[in-house]
Amino acid sequence: MKYFYMSFCDVNQPTGQKFLGATVVQAEDEQSAFERATALGINPGGEVAFFPLKSLPLAGKHYLNTLIPLNRY
Repeated sequence: MKYFYMSFCDVNQPTGQKFLGATVVQAEDEQSAFERATALGINPGGEVAFFPLKSLPLAGKHYLNTLIPLNRY
């Protein structure tokens, strides 16, 4: 299985509010990554961009299967 960084946005929102959040999920491909994020309730909707990761560093483990919104930090 691979890791996928997924970034969600809503292009219909005003500037500065388009980013909906991001997550990392483990899946076979983009379609199964999307389905896994939806099943876990961490797909906020909008458009999604996928970035396959070769590995997930230890520091990134806390992002796995968790929606990280912009205003978290």
